[in-house]
Amino acid sequence: MITVPLIFLAVGAVAAGWVGIPPIFLEHADKIGEFLAPVLGHPASEGSHAEELAVMGISIAVGLLGILIAYIMYIRKTDLPGKLGAMFQPVYRLLYNKYWVDELYSKTIVQPTLKASERIILGFFDAKIIEGIVNGVPALIGAFSRRFRTIQTGLLSSYGLAMVLGAMFIIGFWIFLK
Repeated sequence: MITVPLIFLAVGAVAAGWVGIPPIFLEHADKIGEFLAPVLGHPASEGSHAEELAVMGISIAVGLLGILIAYIMYIRKTDLPGKLGAMFQPVYRLLYNKYWVDELYSKTIVQPTLKASERIILGFFDAKIIEGIVNGVPALIGAFSRRFRTIQTGLLSSYGLAMVLGAMFIIGFWIFLK
């Protein structure tokens, strides 16, 4: 299943290589260098064609050497990686654990962030804001309804008196504004 993403990455790498092809092959082919020149500036010095060819040759040779070593270790002599790991145990452990960068990152970044977010989100936001809204709105409605419960007496004479007083207030307010 990993083959398909690797094919896409390989096509992208080849395309990116063609975008930044050195001038030794095509004179005005370095489009990415021209594009970035206003930001990065022009190179302080340019290598000769021989130096460019040497760098490309060394890069290709190192890549092919890596492929050859991988072929020998994992296809021809499959017991060789285990023997090398046992021979160079400290180096093997260091490389196998990826220099313990993940553990360091977890201790210095991930764990403090989780603890701080737990205190902030659970300790403050959830406990004060969310719980305040969830419990506060019903409590406010209950207090509001207890105050207005005394107005609801069920006596029509009380309701009529309230209507007359309200109408008199509105008429008086209207006359006062004129």
